[in-house]
Amino acid sequence: MSEFVEKKCLDPVFLSVGQKVYSNEYIEELRKQNETLKAQGKPVYNLIPQAGFQEKVLMCEADMLFIGGSRGGGKTWIALYSATEYIDNPLFVSYGFRKLEDDIKRGLWESSKHVFSNITGATAIESSFEWKFSSGARFKMEQLYDAKSIKNRFRGAEQPFMLVEEVAEYTENNLDVLFALIGSNRNTIGVKNKFIATCNPVGKKNKLRHFLEWYIDPTTDMAIPERSGQIRYFYRCGKDIKDIVWGNTKEEVYNNINAKNKIDRICAKTGADPLSLITSLCFIDGGYKENKILQISDKDYLSKLQAQGDETAEKDLLGIWRDVDDSTGELSVSDMIKVFENNEQKDGYKRASADVALTGDFFVIWAFDGRHVCDIDAWIGMPTDSVVPFVKKFLSKNGVRDENFTYDSNGLGLWFKGFFEKSKPFNNKLPSTNQQLWNNLKSECAEKFVKNIRSGLWSIDEQVLNRIFVDKKGNRFSVKDRLLAESKAIKRKVDTGRFEIITKKQMISEIGHSPDFIEGWFMVEALMDRKKSGISGLWWI
Repeated sequence: MSEFVEKKCLDPVFLSVGQKVYSNEYIEELRKQNETLKAQGKPVYNLIPQAGFQEKVLMCEADMLFIGGSRGGGKTWIALYSATEYIDNPLFVSYGFRKLEDDIKRGLWESSKHVFSNITGATAIESSFEWKFSSGARFKMEQLYDAKSIKNRFRGAEQPFMLVEEVAEYTENNLDVLFALIGSNRNTIGVKNKFIATCNPVGKKNKLRHFLEWYIDPTTDMAIPERSGQIRYFYRCGKDIKDIVWGNTKEEVYNNINAKNKIDRICAKTGADPLSLITSLCFIDGGYKENKILQISDKDYLSKLQAQGDETAEKDLLGIWRDVDDSTGELSVSDMIKVFENNEQKDGYKRASADVALTGDFFVIWAFDGRHVCDIDAWIGMPTDSVVPFVKKFLSKNGVRDENFTYDSNGLGLWFKGFFEKSKPFNNKLPSTNQQLWNNLKSECAEKFVKNIRSGLWSIDEQVLNRIFVDKKGNRFSVKDRLLAESKAIKRKVDTGRFEIITKKQMISEIGHSPDFIEGWFMVEALMDRKKSGISGLWWI
């Protein structure tokens, strides 16, 4: 490497002590090159993990690593890429497993071409689903259908690197396959063992959900962001999941009386270090949001996947670890995608609605032309004296008269009334126009919103969908992502003759946060029944 290249690409701090490590700036440059190449329809040749999820996977040192959570995160690519660390070792043999051979051919094998074909000297042997590298190292992909034969099949075998694709296919009834495979994850060639399993979300009918329970929020059934990537430790005291002893450190596990008694007996017989018998585990949540390459190469990925009408696909897209059942949810992802792709539903009549919040939740304000969403703004914690001028400016910009503006008048919304005297406060607890059909005004607007979406009567501007906001934890999200998540909160209560939407508390339980965006949107349905002359239809003050 020339002195010029070293200065440009290598980190000067490491270089000063004789270590050649690429700088973060250079890595980011390569990532940008990849994005540009992909946008131009050219092959991507820089073998660089993407920032975020893929980078976390590569750096994780856990004995057992589970990656996934929602579709489109690039988990197969990074799992395969993780094997490249060892391909200069001529004794290295790694394995990738999938339950059915057809799935190897269509999935794992095709994905491997995007990784290994860019490596100089790599040779693909498609007849046996195997890659050979110039050093003599190999990567083999095999069908693993018969779980009962695993122990005999791999008895005495050394497999320092193991990739199990779609591991939930093996864990429906028990975790036997996992632990049979991990028993072969060993070597005498001087490299660190790696066991990586990819997975999409499953519900409690699958043992994997119980095994990864610590990482999943029990109220929302979604991964807990703060726990994703944290390493846990465990020891199996028996075959049942309930017999597993967990801890945040190896010492914590060992000091559990049930684990300690068993470990001490083994160590007395073998002379092993007690802590060496304890296994580390990590789950890293990933998804479409961080996969910029996929977003560039396949802009219709989400809509095409959900167009199948498969509830499981919808659950996988959102990363919900829940069994597919007869949910009372009113809107599906496919319903929302149709809105995103629908022709403009304008009628020239401008309206606006707002979900009012001044502290921890979002204050969200929408502007509409007919049933076409044409603008949005949202914020958290704006100073009180700035709110009214900001709203007035938003209404003026979008040509909305005060009398065609509604806002949530419950709670903090009451403060708004004196500033927008001609507007129509929305009190969600007031009676509906037909008490036999709807329990209250909010339920009436929610069901009308759902029916109009299903009938293709709503549309939304692309620039609104792509607008980025930041929550109070610093997480960035697009309006599109937020609406897909919050649409799951539109559920009706069961065992009621008339339509009644679930409570705000239940909504938060469903999605993990207040549904400020979707609620602010559907309350405008109350304005839709008002005549252009301004005569009231749905209004009670």
